[in-house]
Amino acid sequence: MYRKIRRDLVPIVSDYANTFGTDAGLRVLADLEMSFGGSCYTKGDPHDTAYREGQRDVLTRIKELISYSGLEVEEEDQNVED
Repeated sequence: MYRKIRRDLVPIVSDYANTFGTDAGLRVLADLEMSFGGSCYTKGDPHDTAYREGQRDVLTRIKELISYSGLEVEEEDQNVED
């Protein structure tokens, strides 16, 4: 499947790619993955499970935005009525 990103996401995607594309950024990302990338489930504690899921969501967002780096920018819809 061919993916494109919205034009308004380009600056932030570039920032994420620049930040986590360095040696230091890759080490930080590996640490985040080790700390928050595993299972979120805490037996008998739904509140802790939800808390851990929130942590994992942050890591997921970082990885998602990094994955958008280098994608083509989608064309803006020229048929939008005012």
